[in-house]
Parts: sequence; C-alpha cells; structure tokens
Amino acid sequence: MKRITIAVVVGLFSLWSCSARNGTVQDRPDGRDSDQEKSQLIKREAVQGCYEFETLIWRPDLRLGEDKEFITPPPRIQIFAEHGTVGFEQDGYLLRPAPGVPRSIHRGSYWVPKGPNTIEAVWTTGFSGLFMRLSIEGETLRGKATTFWDFPRRKQTADVVAHKVDCVENTYRRVEGTYRNPALGYSIEIPRDLKAPTGDQAGPERGLTISLPSGGKIVVFGEPNSLEWKTPVEGVQAALRREECPSGRQEVTPARVGTLTGAKGGLVCADRVVKLLLALRTDGGPMYWLRLDTHRAFASKDGAVLQNIAASLNLIPWK
Repeated sequence: MKRITIAVVVGLFSLWSCSARNGTVQDRPDGRDSDQEKSQLIKREAVQGCYEFETLIWRPDLRLGEDKEFITPPPRIQIFAEHGTVGFEQDGYLLRPAPGVPRSIHRGSYWVPKGPNTIEAVWTTGFSGLFMRLSIEGETLRGKATTFWDFPRRKQTADVVAHKVDCVENTYRRVEGTYRNPALGYSIEIPRDLKAPTGDQAGPERGLTISLPSGGKIVVFGEPNSLEWKTPVEGVQAALRREECPSGRQEVTPARVGTLTGAKGGLVCADRVVKLLLALRTDGGPMYWLRLDTHRAFASKDGAVLQNIAASLNLIPWK
C-alpha cells in the first residue's frame, strides 16, 4: 500500500511539474515553433534591417518605477538574419540595438518567424522581460507587446508600431535650455528638468524628442511644406487621418504657435492620446510640428507642457 501511495504522489508531482513548465513557456516564449513548416514562415531576408519604435503605452498602468526598465526595449533596433549561438538567443535570430543606440537591461534578445507574415521578438533578463507579436506591413512592424515576470505580477500589454529606418550610427547629443536649428529657422525652449536627445533621425537634423516623466514624449521638428498646404488646419487634418485609430475622436482648431498662427488637433483612442500643433512660415519657408504622444491619464499635464513649448517657438534666420 505504501508503494502505491508513493507512486501516486510521484505521479501527481510529475503532472504538476509538467503543467508548471508549460505555463512558464507560455509566459516566456522560447522561440520554438514546431507547428509550422519552415517553408511557410517568413524569410529572414524579408524582415532584417533597422526599425524605430513609436512610444509604448502600457495597459494597465502599474506605475512600475525603476522596474520599468525590464519592459523597455531599445528605442531603435536592428533585426539580423544570423542565428543566435549563446543562451536564450539559440532559440532564434539575433535582435540588437541599432548602431549608436545603448543596450537595454536584457541579457538576451532574439526574434523568431511565426508565420508567412508574422514574427515574435523577445527581450529577456532570464527571468523577466517582454515579447512582441508583430505583423510585417511593408516597411512597418505592427502588433502587440506583452510583459512577463518570474513572480506574480499582473501582465501588461501595449500596441506596437515600428518604422523601418536606415542602419546608420547617428551622433546623439542631449540638449537643455534653448534648442536652435538654423537650418530650419527656429528655436524652442526646453522646460527646466527635462532633457532632449537630438540626432536620432536619419539624415539632416530636423528637431528633437523630449521625454516626459509620465513616459510620454513630445517631438518637435521642422520640414519643408512639400505638400503645399495652404493652412495649418489642412496639415493637422491630414496628419490625424493617417493615425490608425478609426474610433478616435478628432477636433482641429486654430492656435498660436509662438508668434505664428497655427492649428492644433487631437485624437483619443482607448488609453492613447495624440496632440498635434502645426505652424507655417508666412515667407514660404519651412513648417513646424509639435507632437505629443502620451497615456490618457497624463493628457492634461503633458498637454500643458506641450503648450508651453509651442509658445516658446521663435523664428530665427534660416539657410
């Protein structure tokens, strides 16, 4: 009887262990995909290259504090067609920060094909991290990110959009106080205690990105009015139409941007908020954009920062 009881206990323990392992695999993808024939999966060469993420807005907002770095990938990544050879990366192909971009906290990062037009990207410390399920749409990656932890903590998800960019190393510099861009004829004031990296775009410098304490960001840049919009309202309306949020509410009204008459518009889609400001020079020169991406909970506070930056825009001689 004792032998039978011991056998039953061992059998139950084995089933529990197997179930626990299966649960861990679901939480921390291992990159293996035995259900798909290789011939049906996307080719490595079709997805390799560099991509830049739009802001990740995590839902629900758990206010992770210092732990946020565990669910933060590099802002710009490079996808390789080369198979990993060390640790977790043996499960897939190499995934790295783009040239000139610092590494994240994660020990391993890799990607695996999951279908004819789908990949999964993983960043892991060995215990915690995030994974993304992404569809390839031309030169854009679009999908969802999910967090995982090695202890009980509520999962978070975020919509993901990443655009293909040139794999070139850019010279980053951090700006405080006044930012001047003589090539595009404008300057702005960066609020105290906020810093902004510039040189993060491919090609000539057009502006900068200001990171906010909420996790949102404000992007300021100038560019030629190549579509020859007659009014700022036209430009903001066109930009909002390009946003992938069919259920969002939109409103565009005139607004002051520094000494210029511009336009402002906004869009709310679930927890995501986008606010835009646009101003056109009266002399036919460049136009100036200010864009806020943030979580709905911080829309009012971050919107006030956006308005202060817009009010500081000043025209300077441009070349």
